[in-house]
Amino acid sequence: MRFTKWTNAATCPSLAPDEVHIWWLALDLPENEIYRCRSTLHQMELKRANRFRFDKHRHRYIAGRAHLRSLLGRYLSVSPEDIALKFGPLGKPYISDKFAWPKLYFNYSDSNGMALYAFSLGRELGIDLEHLLRRVDHDRIARRKFSASEAATIRQCTDSRRGSAFLACWTRKEAYGKAEGFGIRYPLDSVDLCNDLTNNSLRIPKADGADDSFWTVKQLHPHPEYVGAVAVDGQGWHISAWR
Repeated sequence: MRFTKWTNAATCPSLAPDEVHIWWLALDLPENEIYRCRSTLHQMELKRANRFRFDKHRHRYIAGRAHLRSLLGRYLSVSPEDIALKFGPLGKPYISDKFAWPKLYFNYSDSNGMALYAFSLGRELGIDLEHLLRRVDHDRIARRKFSASEAATIRQCTDSRRGSAFLACWTRKEAYGKAEGFGIRYPLDSVDLCNDLTNNSLRIPKADGADDSFWTVKQLHPHPEYVGAVAVDGQGWHISAWR
């Protein structure tokens, strides 16, 4: 397994049309940083933050949203506080068309104190991240939710690999769903993404059924304890990884 090589960036690098920028950022920040992060959030985000029961989860949410606003602000050359996020019918966030053309697309995911953010110009996308120590009943879920061939692929893994194989498959499923705009709320067995988990890049037809439209799904290995996936419109693009 080849882990992602991250480039440190003190400032936001320029984003080319054939690039997908992926950022790997920590959400467990010192108290004074969380206080600063709160100042960049809108009232709706602060209300949602206050719904979290535990400080740890509240602080991670605040850090995650602040990171997103900071990065969007850098790409768009505007203040993070001035970015108004909108949401699609099923909750996918996006920014107003007034900010940039070609349009800046983004998506993000977090797990166990870390987050992945993806950005592209003119290409819709989705990203997902999972912590490999997450405890799930992978055999039951794969049997009930995945296609028969995908469930068989996971069952064929050794006991020590089965959990990580399931989560790798899950990130592909969720990245695809987020790219389409319906998140994880779709029949997971309707598209085969995990028949060959050794293949870290695959093409998947879009749900619109157009002959020439497809997603490219790439598996991500940001850290030995995490697995992720990104789904991006079309081909002819490459990933630049930043932290």
